[in-house]
Amino acid sequence: MNILSVWQKLLSFFTSLPVELTPKLYFICVDCLLPRQNRIKIYARTAVVSLSTLKRFFLFGKPEDTVSAVTQKALTEISHLWNLLFPGVNEETQLPSLHPAHATAGLVFNYKFHSGKAEPIPKVYIPVQFMCQSDAQIAQALGDFYKTTGLQRIGKNYERYLGDAL
Repeated sequence: MNILSVWQKLLSFFTSLPVELTPKLYFICVDCLLPRQNRIKIYARTAVVSLSTLKRFFLFGKPEDTVSAVTQKALTEISHLWNLLFPGVNEETQLPSLHPAHATAGLVFNYKFHSGKAEPIPKVYIPVQFMCQSDAQIAQALGDFYKTTGLQRIGKNYERYLGDAL
């Protein structure tokens, strides 16, 4: 599959979204390599911040049960982190931003295109600095995330390590 057809799939997904979810494209990055090694990255942002929006953009609108086991595991971990960062918030609740006019407020996605891949590889950036009340809240959520995802040693000391770094 060539990169143009993958881009057309992503563009088709973007244009199928309701107006309030329509992303803004922010950056396009291109590797200066031979075509077979080249990657293109598209950065897009939607102002609607909710776990359901995150999942929709991560899955290109497909149902969770139709994606690979690796993608399902990533979604499970993202959902777990989300629930630690925003406890008691259901999947559909749109979170308010502390700085809604900032260029990086909202959910930011990086879609990486590789020649030979049928779909772009998504990454998500959660704007915790605009959504959480304090650095301590973020540090505690990340520490708890590490403790519960097999990285107990890091999780146990995360807040202390962060404090030492500051």
